Amino acid sequence: MEEYSLDEPIIQVVLSTAGAIRTKTKIYVVHSMAKSLYGEKQRIEEFTIADFTSEEIVDMKAGAYHVVLLTASGKVFTHGAIAHGQCGREYVVDDFGNTAGFGQVLLPKVVQIDTGRLFTFCLVDSRTLYAFGANNYHQLGVSQDSRTVSLPALCDLKNVSGNVLSVHCGGFETIIRTSKFNLQN
Repeated sequence: MEEYSLDEPIIQVVLSTAGAIRTKTKIYVVHSMAKSLYGEKQRIEEFTIADFTSEEIVDMKAGAYHVVLLTASGKVFTHGAIAHGQCGREYVVDDFGNTAGFGQVLLPKVVQIDTGRLFTFCLVDSRTLYAFGANNYHQLGVSQDSRTVSLPALCDLKNVSGNVLSVHCGGFETIIRTSKFNLQN
């Protein structure tokens, strides 16, 4: 494994098949964490936050092949593979089939983000939740009957009791925590 040195303290680390490290001014995206287990070289991309936003990054999540950032004002930025729509935006593709840099997802002010293996959720308020990415098992809860949702779609919350407090994702699962403490799959 190759040693990598950072010039400033680490603020946050997120891991999935992809991973990312956040410092005050940089995001380091590690592509395909699994490759190192088999002796293949990992690819690390370094991004300067100021190149795509002047705002403070307050949260970061990683799916299998994508990274999602949330700013203090509720803007969402994504980077990574686009095969399943998990980046939720129009894109330019680099030589590796990933989005070229971080780009903003067009959404109202977001208060929470989370990622599953190949999808992303963005909570706007207690009754407004957006999702995009792989929908193979209808885990996005959107009205589109599609295996891939490439741009943010509103989740159908009509059968959810109470206000949405948070959303939590795993590989292919999604749990919505509400004020009524019901679990929705």
